[in-house]
Amino acid sequence: MNNAHYYEVDLDWLADREGLVSSPVLNTKIEVATPPEFPKGMPGIWSPEHCWWPPLAVAL
Repeated sequence: MNNAHYYEVDLDWLADREGLVSSPVLNTKIEVATPPEFPKGMPGIWSPEHCWWPPLAVAL
């Protein structure tokens, strides 16, 4: 029984620590950046740390 799932995502860097995450099967792009708690981080933009938790919350 093969239950493998694959999800394609792309990251296009816009600047030093800021980029856009997208998928060829979705219409929405998400602006992401290093969080402000880290050197040269950018406030007010989704960070990898923000992106980690929503999938877990949806799955529970």
